[in-house]
Amino acid sequence: MLFMNRHLLHQHLMELPGIVDAYAAREAGFVDGSLNWLAAVEKTLLRLRHPLTGLIATTRGEVLAARDGHHRRGGELSPPASTRRVQQAATAVALRQVETSLRDVVESIDRQLDGYREKMAQLLAVASNAEPIPAGEGRSRDAWLRSVWDSMAGTKETAGMHAYLNAAMARGDVLALLGEVLENLLAAAGDPDRREEHPGTTGT
Repeated sequence: MLFMNRHLLHQHLMELPGIVDAYAAREAGFVDGSLNWLAAVEKTLLRLRHPLTGLIATTRGEVLAARDGHHRRGGELSPPASTRRVQQAATAVALRQVETSLRDVVESIDRQLDGYREKMAQLLAVASNAEPIPAGEGRSRDAWLRSVWDSMAGTKETAGMHAYLNAAMARGDVLALLGEVLENLLAAAGDPDRREEHPGTTGT
């Protein structure tokens, strides 16, 4: 699921500043803390079956080597180095590379979601023009979203785009995106200055 994957990876990225602070402070536990973080990232990516898992595993191996007193020079492991600073520097470089890779993945997910978000907005605009979107009083948010989404499957004007989004995304992503776009539409419907942009929506 795109939303869940993004959330998990973003959460790992938000943990990095604290680890970098430990490096800046030359804390003795920086390398071990970095290894714990890399192991957690690797576990998440493995669960997501993401191809980046292999890179993280390799990086973790390099950090382990750095902790044991080795570091890379010219693409090969050099003999053990005695200074903790060399170990920490090698670890910091590895973390920076992993951070870049993770941010690339998150940005890729964002681009995918932006494309689906635009299509969902188009779909809801067509649906709300054909028939007002029902309010959700008396139902849970999930039940309301499922009802709104399922209702668009049998409408001629929306069936095609509904089928496309249903096939392109996991059910959870569909409902999460539907909820996000619906809330924007309903908020706009309640704003007199924006109401003409989204005719046919009803308030909750």
